Amino acid sequence: MSKSKIKVVLVSLLLVFLSFFGLNQGNIKADELQNKQVLLASNIIKSIKYQGDIKTELEMIKNKGILDPDALNIDLTLEKTFQKTLENLEIELIKNKLELELVSQQILSVQDTAKLPYLGDGSYTWPVEGYFNVSQYYRRGHKGVDINTLGAHPNVVAVQTGIVVKAGNESDGFGNKVIVYHGEDTYTLYAHLQTIKSKVGQYIEEGVAVGLVGNTGNSNGDHLHIQLTKTGNVENNTIDPYEYIKLSEKK
Repeated sequence: MSKSKIKVVLVSLLLVFLSFFGLNQGNIKADELQNKQVLLASNIIKSIKYQGDIKTELEMIKNKGILDPDALNIDLTLEKTFQKTLENLEIELIKNKLELELVSQQILSVQDTAKLPYLGDGSYTWPVEGYFNVSQYYRRGHKGVDINTLGAHPNVVAVQTGIVVKAGNESDGFGNKVIVYHGEDTYTLYAHLQTIKSKVGQYIEEGVAVGLVGNTGNSNGDHLHIQLTKTGNVENNTIDPYEYIKLSEKK
């Protein structure tokens, strides 16, 4: 084999090695970020649960004081301890949410989505503030529910807590759209938005605005088109979202 051919082979092998090494490093980074994201999400869920438990205990102490004033002084120290714990949990929760948002942005930048714990609490919020007229229900050929706003542009809110994984216009008929990942392959899609008020990687609470109702994409008149999946493919493989959001209608 000539020297020139040997050089070509060596250079080719080196390029293959470098590309493999680089890809492997990227996977390691993605795995580390995934693990961190799952841990942060778990901590957030635990923190929210503990906050609920502590608030319940505080309520019991206050009720006890109303029923038995003599017992109130005994529980004052305990009440102060609970209040301090609640404050510390709130600080920890804010820190974890901010860190989760940053980590999620990094994961999305390497095109990897972690298997997050379920971020919702089982309840759903009505997605359009102040408007409840369903102009089109879920049916064959219509993969979501349309909520008509009669020319108005109210806030569209996340029906459950999650991470924003898409926010923009992909020229796919949805117009300006936002997709929120709620964990365990559950996603919601909000389409035809006039304005997007959320960004990719954002940790978003249930009831917080993702955008404004609009008339972008394949749309006739201002309305929200919302889709839901529990199998990971919210743009195609959907289920009827009304079965979930109707319970919160007009609350």
